[in-house]
Amino acid sequence: MSYFFTSQMPADGILTGAIIDHLISTRIQPEQIINITDLNGSRWQVKLINLDKKLRQAKISFVEYEYIKQSIAYPSASNTLLQAQVDKAYLDKMFEILPFSQFDQIVLFKSQFSPNQVINQGRLDKILTRSLEQSEKIYKPKVIISDLKISQLIESDYSQNRLNLVLDTGVASSDGLPKSGNTSVWIGPEGGWSKDELELFGNLTNRDASNFEFTNLGSVIYPAWLCSLGIR
Repeated sequence: MSYFFTSQMPADGILTGAIIDHLISTRIQPEQIINITDLNGSRWQVKLINLDKKLRQAKISFVEYEYIKQSIAYPSASNTLLQAQVDKAYLDKMFEILPFSQFDQIVLFKSQFSPNQVINQGRLDKILTRSLEQSEKIYKPKVIISDLKISQLIESDYSQNRLNLVLDTGVASSDGLPKSGNTSVWIGPEGGWSKDELELFGNLTNRDASNFEFTNLGSVIYPAWLCSLGIR
């Protein structure tokens, strides 16, 4: 059953806005039952009564309502990915597959070799929203874009967390996301680490090896072509 996002469920049963484009593009027909979500835990099951392409609105009738309380409280996420800012094509693909991972929050920071570009957060949000709909999720991961270098980031916002470092070392990892206290913080390898950045991670690991784990990011997020097959 199809899932569609709307920022606010109308009390009068008339849908407008971006959801209309999605209904039209997926060729939803009158009398079909669909799911609508606010991506904040609420899911409405509704029947499409009429879709007016000219007026760009749809009339629905409510069938069922469900609210699923998330086990975590935003903005404190249980599984956070610290990801270096990379080129546009890679970021687009990452946000396509993000809903198929176990991450509740992603922080995009600048590594030494990150490209000098302005990230189009609106575009990434649209990609993420559509992928969430396709993966039938009702919660949206929180996205933070930081201007800090990774060394500054570790020394500031996440200095109190027990970090799980995710480096592309090829070292075998345990299944799933290991927990450190109430929070797991992972660091993705993409972006081209400098020697200094790698040494920083190594120093953190040597300081308290019990708090850190080296693993391969590919063991956490499926490649995009696997996700397109519905494997998650």
